Amino acid sequence: MSFEKLYIELTDACNLNCVMCYRHNWPDLGGHMSTAMVDKIIGELGDNPSLKEIVLGGIGEPTVHPDFKEILPRLKDYKVTVTTNGTTIDEAMARLMIRYVDKLVVSIDGSASAYDRIRGFGYHELMKNLQTINRIKKSDRSHTPELQIQMVIAEDNQEDIPSVIEVASKLKASELILSNMIPVTQEDAGKILYTRYDNQEIHRYFQGIRPLAYRRGLELRITESRVKTDRVCRFIDFEAMVINSLGEVTPCYRLMHDGEEVVFGRLKKIEKAVYGRVMEKSLLALWEEPAYVTFRNMVKGNRYPSCMDCDLVEGCDFVRSTAADCHGNTPSCADCLWSRNIIYCV
Repeated sequence: MSFEKLYIELTDACNLNCVMCYRHNWPDLGGHMSTAMVDKIIGELGDNPSLKEIVLGGIGEPTVHPDFKEILPRLKDYKVTVTTNGTTIDEAMARLMIRYVDKLVVSIDGSASAYDRIRGFGYHELMKNLQTINRIKKSDRSHTPELQIQMVIAEDNQEDIPSVIEVASKLKASELILSNMIPVTQEDAGKILYTRYDNQEIHRYFQGIRPLAYRRGLELRITESRVKTDRVCRFIDFEAMVINSLGEVTPCYRLMHDGEEVVFGRLKKIEKAVYGRVMEKSLLALWEEPAYVTFRNMVKGNRYPSCMDCDLVEGCDFVRSTAADCHGNTPSCADCLWSRNIIYCV
């Protein structure tokens, strides 16, 4: 069996500069995937009968890729999900997405004032863009794209969750995803809503939030507010391949680029993990690369340590980077907030 889901980062560039974005500490960003890479990837999709879904996302804004409007029709034989900030959706883009996109995941991080502050883009302009999609969907009697709203939550926008629920309902979204912030500085680390241990205060808060969504027929997905034992990687466990804007095969979003993050007060260097390049081998051959297979089996089998609940973590050098862990695995997933469902990705 080969990969069932393919994440393609068409670009690591973005037209916004959001205040809470972890891109701030990631160097050398701003490039688009080349036409040759796009052509090679799309040309090989038919070789994999296991492929069920393609996600156009990553850490950039996929719609700013110069060939985005030409790429979508070429993926018409697959379920396509696009993650976007929604700022580039005009009439033509809306019609294209209605025709070729199955699921549209749009980021809205607060009410009008909070959104404007965080995103630096007009909240009301975004609403107009999304209403354009809904208007055309209604006139065309189309059920796609299914709209999902994603909100990155922290202390400074926590109180805006009810207003985002209201907006998601008015936009006829099927789901609202509340995902925690990945801090990249110690200052940001003080704003997180999750803790290592039991967090009754935030738990009670979210228990009060759920009925607001349910009464509006809105499914609410809330990430964890504390570290739990269960670990699930939505990339590895769901048989996904990730290709970054450079055409490099990487295991997940977290290890897609070099960068930094803060995990419970500890600054960690993120080192990009690459298991091959699409211009050098076929996608199916890359999926079977021995090192890549070994890594996936390690993650699936949970054969890696847990730094978050280790008594020795404060004096350990392994936690300073993702290069390796104390079991000899490389790269290290031992401190991953994504696998604990504290951070969520589609």
